[in-house]
Amino acid sequence: MKLDPTLLPRKDRKYYEDIKRLSTSEKKMLWYLIQKMDKNHVVILPRLNSLMKTLLDKQLVIANPLYKRARGKSFFIMPDAPYLIRKLRRLYILNKRT
Repeated sequence: MKLDPTLLPRKDRKYYEDIKRLSTSEKKMLWYLIQKMDKNHVVILPRLNSLMKTLLDKQLVIANPLYKRARGKSFFIMPDAPYLIRKLRRLYILNKRT
């Protein structure tokens, strides 16, 4: 199964194009975040690294200002692209089975 960007809403297609332009290491980091996020597209990380800072700069990941805990920082993963994330997660599950 392959992802067809023409089936995505316009906003999600913009994210898809941004993802295509990422370096391999940035894509791996984003893929890791998508796998670890909860149903609200939130992930908590113990610390920031340079790849996370790059994703923050490109607004693929957005800091959660309401999270005030001592353990790590909270981030929203592509909050404006729910359909794209849903498709990517399905692809991950299908690829994991084969």
